[in-house]
Amino acid sequence: MKTIKKFNLALLLIVALAFSSCLNNTLDELSPSTGVKTINDLVATSTFNWKTTQDYQFTINDTCNAVLKITSANGVIYHKGFMKANTPYKINLTLPSYVKSVHLINNEHDIECPLTQRSLNYSFNTKRNIL
Repeated sequence: MKTIKKFNLALLLIVALAFSSCLNNTLDELSPSTGVKTINDLVATSTFNWKTTQDYQFTINDTCNAVLKITSANGVIYHKGFMKANTPYKINLTLPSYVKSVHLINNEHDIECPLTQRSLNYSFNTKRNIL
């Protein structure tokens, strides 16, 4: 019985040593040295843009009263509001820089609008962009 306990203790010790030897690599050993140790050591060019969002101005028209939704392609709602008939609906939106288009949803219409300019106009009554 004592032999089995000694064997189990020795086996447990060997397994513990094996696992601890795998953890000896530190982050400094795994990553290449860049000389940057803290955020204060980081140097960016004067033209680097730190902003991760873009500002857009939308002007949307329709000939009838309706609820307008501005969404992403997968349905995330960026804005929802009520449009009055024949009155320009203006909204300023700040969107993540990675967003390249939005959907303008009004009644049964779902229009994909590429974000190619900072000021975008759309008229549902003529079903065309007035860029």
